[in-house]
Amino acid sequence: MAGRRGICAGIVFLLCTLFFMTTPAGAAEGEKKPFFLSPAVSGYFPTDSKTRDAFGSAWWGIGVTLNTEALFGGFDSAGLSFAPYFGLYHGDKEDNDAWVIPLGIQARWTLSAQGSVKPYAGIGVAGYGIKFDDRPAGVDTGWRGAFGGRFMLGMDITRWFNVEAAYNIVSEVKDYDLSGFSIRGKFRIYF
Repeated sequence: MAGRRGICAGIVFLLCTLFFMTTPAGAAEGEKKPFFLSPAVSGYFPTDSKTRDAFGSAWWGIGVTLNTEALFGGFDSAGLSFAPYFGLYHGDKEDNDAWVIPLGIQARWTLSAQGSVKPYAGIGVAGYGIKFDDRPAGVDTGWRGAFGGRFMLGMDITRWFNVEAAYNIVSEVKDYDLSGFSIRGKFRIYF
């Protein structure tokens, strides 16, 4: 079930990416825009075996990052930017469901500003809304809060598209460790 939804989300993401890459941006290539949204589609891969056994080893995810380059323009020379982000990850296996919703802020440093491909590294902190139901184990959490962070590496491939890999650390809930790796593709919508 999660696999089919993940494939559908990936197709929608690719269609949106093609649309925005072929639509005029309304500004010269070098002109800065104050804000841009980065909708994302991702895969999430829990690292804990108990979590994988209960909810599956590959989850689908969506998210959005709001970049505010103009507000922190003084950091541009250091290649540093800040952005709030929101996401949703879902895993299911048989009758079990898990939902993880991060809301946080991240900082990223550009590692190379040359060319159209720009690698970066970053860190983030987040609060999480978590709900999961492991029926065979008799565990139903209801909605609970957790905290954590992330370490990421990525690259801006053009000014419209980005790929990113991250390790997400999530505090344990009811002895389940929901930490894991995520791989995401993002496109940018400029305002």
